Amino acid sequence: MVLGSCFDIPNANLELGNVELGSLFGDSSSAWVQQLEGRFADAINASRREAEVPELPTHYDLVRVGRDHSLAMLTGGFFDHTDLRGRSPQQRLTSAGILFDRGDELIAFSNNRNGVGTADLDDILAELRNGAHPDQVAIMHDPGWTEMGVGITVSSNQRSLYLTALFIEYPEHVIGVRSAATGPTGRQVRRSPGTWSTRGGS
Repeated sequence: MVLGSCFDIPNANLELGNVELGSLFGDSSSAWVQQLEGRFADAINASRREAEVPELPTHYDLVRVGRDHSLAMLTGGFFDHTDLRGRSPQQRLTSAGILFDRGDELIAFSNNRNGVGTADLDDILAELRNGAHPDQVAIMHDPGWTEMGVGITVSSNQRSLYLTALFIEYPEHVIGVRSAATGPTGRQVRRSPGTWSTRGGS
């Protein structure tokens, strides 16, 4: 089991141990995987309560982006915040059309020849909170976040689990403007801290 954050592993390609790259059809949609995602999100919120910072609602677009990155790591044989297309977490969020003032992520994986499950999530959280990962804990407990999403992919042989937890601070004020001529196209314009407007081009 390995943890990563945007702070301490900017460009790390790690040896993936017992990952069987012949089993690349990761599962990120089953009810069981969704339960794992919910369990880890609940654990994050429990940790935030202990730290006396607000709990975070789940943003399902963030879950989707997290699942996509977890699957990319599994099938691509890498463990990094930068995907094989060279995109950072913030670039992946922007590509998904998600508005945010700032964002960050935690990544982790666990290999278990007996099969991964809830115990692996507990081990990941315990490793995260054991005092050896202050940067990751700072991300998890950041009081400025407004939403989060946990995306998990499990290999088809259920021996490998990849997890991506995304956190964003949503803009305080978003304005959308569109016309029949421009349709849904437009661009985001930063007006002041915490304020965005979306304007169609002319």
